Amino acid sequence: MGVITTKGIGERNRMKNTGNRAFQFRLAAGEVCRLPRSIREIRIVAGQAWVTYGGKDVILNAGDSTQLGRKEDQSLAVISALKHAPLVFDAAA
Repeated sequence: MGVITTKGIGERNRMKNTGNRAFQFRLAAGEVCRLPRSIREIRIVAGQAWVTYGGKDVILNAGDSTQLGRKEDQSLAVISALKHAPLVFDAAA
């Protein structure tokens, strides 16, 4: 399993006008990565994702988004690309 890091990646845009920094990531089909605890929101741009966080599993499709919790919440979040297709998603810290 890989680990996604926002270090050294340029800022992409703002999500939901909250002022949070947003980054865009790509995963190959079947790739699984752990998200940094600083990531609070993700939005699927293309593909389908399986996201595990806070003790629950969620399937997200292109256009879907989810909040991963507060910064005080120390739950790990894991994301993987489903359906033999690459996954593109935005992640806001």
